[in-house]
Amino acid sequence: MAQQLALSVDFGSGFTQAWSKIAKVIPQFIAFLVILAIGWIVAKAIAGVLDRVLRRLGSERVAERAGMARYLSGSKYDMTGIICKIVYYTIRPCSRTSQQIAVSRVTA
Repeated sequence: MAQQLALSVDFGSGFTQAWSKIAKVIPQFIAFLVILAIGWIVAKAIAGVLDRVLRRLGSERVAERAGMARYLSGSKYDMTGIICKIVYYTIRPCSRTSQQIAVSRVTA
């Protein structure tokens, strides 16, 4: 007589584990989006304030006296705009680092 093998697969625990992992990822993803938005807003605000301050201090006159305005005449950016873009793109990676720290704290 041939013996019958009883195969049983517990699909319920697999789905439970999958939903558990999804439930752990959702708060991390929300934290990532919130910190990304805050970092973007802060970087934009700092670049905007810096732009206004540099223009009031007369950075364009300094660029003209230094001869930089001549080199940037065909560009869509002026010296103040370039400085503000450099500051903006310097601040953005800092916000990404804080995202990694915050997400690691959420997972811990």
